[in-house]
Amino acid sequence: VDKFYRGSCGPFLGRSLRDDVCGVVRAWITGEVVTAKRWKNEHGHMMWRFADKDQPLWGVNNDTPALAALSHRSCELAQRAAQRQARPLLSAATHQGGWLDPLAFADRLLEWHQRGEQPPHYDAVLALLRLAPDDRPAALKRISKLKGELADAARNALGGEKPAFGKTAALWVAAARARDPLADDPLVEKRFPQLGPDAGTAARYEWSFRHESHKFDGKTYRFVRFRLQVAPKAQKSAADDLPTVLLNYLPDHDSSSPAAEIRWLAAVWPAGREAWFSRGARLLGNNIDWSSAYWGNKTYLEPLPDADLPLGDMACLALCLGLSAKEPGEHTLAADGLAAAISDGRVDGQRLAPTLARLLTSGEIKPARWAKVFVGVSRISPLHAHVVRLTLENTLAEAGKALADPPKDLHHLLELLLELLAETGAAISSQAARGVLENLSGGKAGKAAKAVLAAASEENAARDVEIAHAAIAGRIERARRWSQRSR
Repeated sequence: VDKFYRGSCGPFLGRSLRDDVCGVVRAWITGEVVTAKRWKNEHGHMMWRFADKDQPLWGVNNDTPALAALSHRSCELAQRAAQRQARPLLSAATHQGGWLDPLAFADRLLEWHQRGEQPPHYDAVLALLRLAPDDRPAALKRISKLKGELADAARNALGGEKPAFGKTAALWVAAARARDPLADDPLVEKRFPQLGPDAGTAARYEWSFRHESHKFDGKTYRFVRFRLQVAPKAQKSAADDLPTVLLNYLPDHDSSSPAAEIRWLAAVWPAGREAWFSRGARLLGNNIDWSSAYWGNKTYLEPLPDADLPLGDMACLALCLGLSAKEPGEHTLAADGLAAAISDGRVDGQRLAPTLARLLTSGEIKPARWAKVFVGVSRISPLHAHVVRLTLENTLAEAGKALADPPKDLHHLLELLLELLAETGAAISSQAARGVLENLSGGKAGKAAKAVLAAASEENAARDVEIAHAAIAGRIERARRWSQRSR
């Protein structure tokens, strides 16, 4: 264990899940908590030095600063383990993905109050952020008589009436994000203003591809960058106990963190996956055509098959960028996520079309890659073929006049669309899509567009019934799973 406590490596620095676990285990075995002292070397670079009796001065990982909250919580746990103080782990997850059952949270909070003690600060913040949506009214009733700022914030997080605010910004920000992750909380923003995105004001995202240049050794190099902007604008720094804000601090470069740390980061705020996916989209968008890939990037695509994962705008963007990736592992995971989302009803023929259309008209995406992925997905079932066909049609409609200068390999998508029209006995019904196809002339794309426009509709009642049955079965299975979980 000691080998991890040298130089700039070590526990409780917001850098490594492995090192934090080692720090807790060492504290449990030896009764000592090893913490770091921060210092600058002769070059002015920030370093960390460990000494058993030093007080901790926290270092923050520049790539994933939100991990600092988890490291602080690990240190709180290590200190209790060293002192042999057994107490409820307020924020310990009860379900996969980092979710915390509100009833379990209420019982743990009651036990702390019965002891006449307050839970550690970071443990309390993470507990609020991990609250699951189930059983909140019952949990609210259990803690209705508790006193103190944490109890007030917990009742707010669980949906209770908004009480008078205390002084601890981190608790009220966490409560606001737990209460409604995607909504603004004007009262929190007024009481604790301008803390950054996903504090009192929910984060909003804008993205684009930008042409940039870089001069080196007398030469100018031109390249395209994927840019993601977050509003409200993040401050230069944020407190370690505001992990929802720190999740929106995007890395300065495109190298990905290890997979374990990305998964660990997802457990900070399970309901805030949009912020987590925004980080993944930033990395995937700048790694589309590389001959090699950062292997951690694939981790952002792993949760997509989960039927309980809402596909917000950033999740859809990450999915579409994964479908566009050159690296086989990325587009294979994205294809698995797309197939699962079609089966359970999260993706219909319209859900991905706006994002796909923006990518298609950016000029930075190769439609041939999409065609290869969509072919495999469409062959899974008649439902998948139906949704893929509608997605392609609606993507053309959304692209509109912006597709006046189509990509060279657009014909691959149009040929797939023609094949799916023939299989399903359908024709292009969207007038906007027909207008786009009529404007395509010359070359393989123009030839394929004419064939698509000429496709005639053929009624097939049996096939329509089969598609409807598959769609209903997927939704029933999803509801059955929810019912079993509740019981």
